[in-house]
Amino acid sequence: MQCKQKEKDLEEKVIEISTERLKGFKNHPFKVKNDAQMEALRESIGRFGILNPIIVRPKLEGYYEIVSGHRRCEAARQS
Repeated sequence: MQCKQKEKDLEEKVIEISTERLKGFKNHPFKVKNDAQMEALRESIGRFGILNPIIVRPKLEGYYEIVSGHRRCEAARQS
């Protein structure tokens, strides 16, 4: 029984999380630039919302670490 519960806990799912609970991971290899592409992304998110989900993983400290979608997260914060 315990093994099945652990597997269920690890399943992927879509949930809504406020941007305040999202943090980038240490040594993230890409830099988020405030350029024309970021402006276009901010405008798109403002009009349509985030169309591609941000991939995160939960941390014991109570926040979520961004795995993929740093630019989308920053654009959402700015819009």
